[in-house]
Amino acid sequence: MNGRFNFVLLFFYFIVVFPLGGKSDGNPLPISYCGGPTSNTFFDSNLNRDLFSRLNRSTVESGYSTAQVGQDGDELYGLAMCQPGMEKSDCVNCLNVANNAMVDKCPKMMNATILCDNCTLRYSNANFFSSLDDYSHCMPGVKNATGEDQKSKLNALVNSSMSILSKVAAFNRSEKYAVGKVNLNSSVTLYELVQCTRNLSNEQCLHCLSNFVKLLLLPNCSSGSLGGRILGQSCYLRFETNQFFPVINEEIPDLTDSPTPGPPPSTPARKYILMYVITSIVLVLIVSFSIFGMIKIRRVRRANAVLKTPPHDLENDENGIIGSFEIEQNTRIEPVQYSLATLQAVTENFSERKKLGGGAFGQVFQGIIDGEKVAIKKFQEDSVPSNRLLELGKEVWLLAPLCHRNLVKLLGFCIEAGHYILVYEFIENKDLGRHLKDSSLRQSLDWETRRRIIEEIAHGLCYLHYESRNKKRIIHCDLKAENILLDERNVVKIGDFGLSRILKANKTHESSRVTVGTPGYIAPELWPPTPMYSPEADVYSFGVLLLELITKWTVFAYEGFLTHDVWEHWKCNAMLEMIDPYIVDDCSEDEALRFTQIGLLCVQGDRQKRPDMKNVVNMLRGGALLHEPSYPGYYPAERQQQKKTWLSRIIKF
Repeated sequence: MNGRFNFVLLFFYFIVVFPLGGKSDGNPLPISYCGGPTSNTFFDSNLNRDLFSRLNRSTVESGYSTAQVGQDGDELYGLAMCQPGMEKSDCVNCLNVANNAMVDKCPKMMNATILCDNCTLRYSNANFFSSLDDYSHCMPGVKNATGEDQKSKLNALVNSSMSILSKVAAFNRSEKYAVGKVNLNSSVTLYELVQCTRNLSNEQCLHCLSNFVKLLLLPNCSSGSLGGRILGQSCYLRFETNQFFPVINEEIPDLTDSPTPGPPPSTPARKYILMYVITSIVLVLIVSFSIFGMIKIRRVRRANAVLKTPPHDLENDENGIIGSFEIEQNTRIEPVQYSLATLQAVTENFSERKKLGGGAFGQVFQGIIDGEKVAIKKFQEDSVPSNRLLELGKEVWLLAPLCHRNLVKLLGFCIEAGHYILVYEFIENKDLGRHLKDSSLRQSLDWETRRRIIEEIAHGLCYLHYESRNKKRIIHCDLKAENILLDERNVVKIGDFGLSRILKANKTHESSRVTVGTPGYIAPELWPPTPMYSPEADVYSFGVLLLELITKWTVFAYEGFLTHDVWEHWKCNAMLEMIDPYIVDDCSEDEALRFTQIGLLCVQGDRQKRPDMKNVVNMLRGGALLHEPSYPGYYPAERQQQKKTWLSRIIKF
């Protein structure tokens, strides 16, 4: 964009005030936090200039400001803060440093935060003014206390004094700001500062600071260190051996002296206390066992209801996990309910010899039922949370009516004696993820095989989106290489429908409060604050899979963002550098570029620009004109930090 855009990205989005004084060695500032999709047209220059002007004027005068500009989908929310007591000129200089860092580290991002030593900027296209964000960045000091006793004393003092300051800042200060000092010994004094953004409630501020105090004293942060800080989007704290903050019209409170404990209770009092404690423990145990028994009974009943009742009886789901899936009575195919004894017999009581593998919720075994090989997915009761039970039930009733050669066939289920089990057709080969990660298996996938895999995945998705027997549009929502199974002839079988969504005939998308899926494959519109599900989300995941199959990288092994680097190589006519060397000899340059272009069309940031799966199938056959793809979703600035942030926030069952 032009220079005006670079100038304008200035004063947006706060996170926490950053104290005066030098930063700790080895921990460079500013810290950037970038997230969300990119946009080439969102930031209109007049809109940006207006927001910049408001934030600049208000922040310099009061040390804190928020602003909102734009309307009708072009809203922009900004927050800026300087540390209390700063000179106006220092505040302006700090904000300029943050602005330059934002332009450099978060170009074109719709959500960005820059954390400097004395100020913070934040902006977003979503209203964050009343929300509490949990992002944190620890910066330990460079010197440590000597000796374990000294370190223990230091940690105890910091914990106690920081907890006091947290309550002062949260409940007694309109600025949500407090400073203090505590004497470690006769020669060392610790100076401390805590602060929240002023948009938080008292309770939110205390919650944020209390969590940061705990994080501060962890071994991988500042435990035993003579200084340290944690920077966050909603609060901030720091302590050092030098006074790094200005004193504003008051003395620095000395927090060294804490209340002394009273005398120990007398012997009779101790007896009464002991009796009271023992009685309380017994009562708690009785109540706990009673509640535990009731929960087990309710879980069994609920599991039976979920697995034996079609999802249209489970519509009271405010998070949209189930959706409104109504199977027509005349097309309903009832899944088979197997007995536990039958499944124990065919798996030799779930022996290791019959085990195929394991995962987060249980193991997979092989067996033979009625002369047919089957895969038996067994979940232990304690490993199945309530939301996972809903997913299991949905997978049973969703897969039962489906009939397509590229979808895994669900044969039945079992719920008995605390066991939850699904029975599938047996797939001889491994999943596509293992083939892509294992170099020997990857080498066995020549171009002709990969091209057929791509086409069969597309056919399976096209069936789900448009042609399934129940006349509903099914969104898989977790399409990835690990959920693509290959049989002995490398025929594709799409599996794992536990996170899928169902759209009614008159809907094109569905909003939700939660994000599900696997980072790297998730479309931009599925990220908070307003996740939106549509068939185009599966198209995005399909595009990532296609690029994994044609390049030499997987989405997890690649250090950056695979989609962006493929796009950049393609735009620079250097795409052949990215092609998997195992297919170079049997894949023509024209075909490699054509399939790459199809993949890039599928991963465009704007979902409305992506082709639907019918058009994708036509493109793969060579029957459609390919357009110029726009930039993929997200931007590779701050790659590793952004990946870690996404992985910590994603809801993955």
